[in-house]
Amino acid sequence: IGLVGSKYYANQLNEEELKRSLVNFNMDMVGTAWENATAIYMNTIDGKANIATDTALATAERIGTPSELILYQRGASDHQSFYDVGIPAVNFIRREPGTAALEPYYHTPLDTMKYLSAERLKEAGDLVGASIYSLIRN
Repeated sequence: IGLVGSKYYANQLNEEELKRSLVNFNMDMVGTAWENATAIYMNTIDGKANIATDTALATAERIGTPSELILYQRGASDHQSFYDVGIPAVNFIRREPGTAALEPYYHTPLDTMKYLSAERLKEAGDLVGASIYSLIRN
């Protein structure tokens, strides 16, 4: 039942708040140090590009994001709650290219700060931060 908070929040947004909500950027495991997770997967509910993914791709090119960005169809995270109320949404998550495998310690007792990469966390923060800035400037 892990998505209770985002579902509650998204469903409580009033009409004005929904109109002001351009996109939802959700980051999950973007700082993993697992060496095989070299790509940032951009999960969308329908597997199609939207304003969030398009902005992220343009931003990645502009700022020189070193990791490959891959569009992928996947729900099961907080971005789904925003998509369900009509807000374009994307979930950024690090996976292994080709297999889409997640780090082996995901959601286990071994999922600790020991496996965090400050560089990868900064890369994702720069990507999302610059994407948000790009959206609000227009």
